Amino acid sequence: MGSADPQNDLRPGRQPGSAPGKVAVAAEGGRVAGILPASRFWSTSILVAFALTALVSLAHGVKGALVGDGPHVAGVDFQWSGAHLLAQGQDPWMAYLNGNLNHQIILAQHPNYLAEFYVLLYPLGTMDFSRALVCWCIVNLILLCCTLFMVSRIFVLDRIHSVLLALLTFSCTPFRAALMNGQATFFILFMLTLFYFWQSRLARGTALGLSYAKYSFSPVMFLVQLFKGSFATVLVSFATPILGLAIVKFVLGGSWTTLALEPFRTSRIAMGPGTGDVMTLLESLLRKAGASSGTIYLIPVIAGLAAGIAAAFFIARIKHLKPGAEFALVIAFTLLCFKHVIYDYTVLLAPLAALFAMPSSRWRAAALWIMAYLWFGSGILNQLHVAKSLWMDGWSFAVVLAFAVCLAKSIDPSHAERAAA
Repeated sequence: MGSADPQNDLRPGRQPGSAPGKVAVAAEGGRVAGILPASRFWSTSILVAFALTALVSLAHGVKGALVGDGPHVAGVDFQWSGAHLLAQGQDPWMAYLNGNLNHQIILAQHPNYLAEFYVLLYPLGTMDFSRALVCWCIVNLILLCCTLFMVSRIFVLDRIHSVLLALLTFSCTPFRAALMNGQATFFILFMLTLFYFWQSRLARGTALGLSYAKYSFSPVMFLVQLFKGSFATVLVSFATPILGLAIVKFVLGGSWTTLALEPFRTSRIAMGPGTGDVMTLLESLLRKAGASSGTIYLIPVIAGLAAGIAAAFFIARIKHLKPGAEFALVIAFTLLCFKHVIYDYTVLLAPLAALFAMPSSRWRAAALWIMAYLWFGSGILNQLHVAKSLWMDGWSFAVVLAFAVCLAKSIDPSHAERAAA
């Protein structure tokens, strides 16, 4: 298993033969990519300012993740309940589907993940909740740090922009929300990043398969690989979900079909509205129109899948698209097509790194401003308790759509073709 190859990589704007660790240079005009000013004084001042905000944000996030913060309950989405029930030989999905009569699923820990995830969390399920929270918080921070390292290597960022990427990530609202809720976002982002970091087909397929645990992130990446003809990698990716399902069947017994479908049945009940995606917008429109509950569920799912297929086809058809640029586009269009909420927006650190490495352009500048809103401005709206409405869903969708379009426009296929020549 090798790490990313700088010569085969990965950013849309890197010129062949440039030294690893340097930010890409525009093909024309000689403007250096990145967002920091050329002045050492001002760039250092900016880094110091963000270092302070990152420390405050990290402290706030860790406190919320371990003991809660005001009305926020620590680990509200941490999948400990499912792992704990599995460790006791009980079916967590069936316990939820039967109405959670014994209150074994605590807080909002609805078990709508695939079996492989609860197998991985099995050691935490054997612990009491408070101790498992500490371990999960540490694991999440380690996964995020490893992800930041790999992303910086994938996009060949120089040291100063690698540091800036880390500081912005630790400062942003989605990071704190994901850490405090005990979400699986960091695990999924780590696996998606491994897919683009590693070169081995076996390793890439394994990482992709583990990312299926939270399957709202999988469809676009899965379909891109299919459209590109990476059938061997896709085939390998089925191994970990099947192995996870086999282990759960060994522990619980029962029907293969029942165990395989239970997470999706749970998701239908537990899945709430998202932020900025086509599924949530359609759901709001259908509710406004007084549609039946079945229609409100089915139509957005079909629309999300159709949008995901279209996005994946578009990405796969871009000629000479470097893997890093593909990674950035997959993330952006995944958030647009399928339900995700604010803590999932932590994954935007990959598109942000791509924007750092791209040549300067108006599209790139627009994407960076939208990133600022998604990571910081949307959190301010949450703090102001802006009521969720059809208009807000429309606004959020328009913002994410604008970001995906600006990111795609920032990637100049003709320049990518020249760089590959």
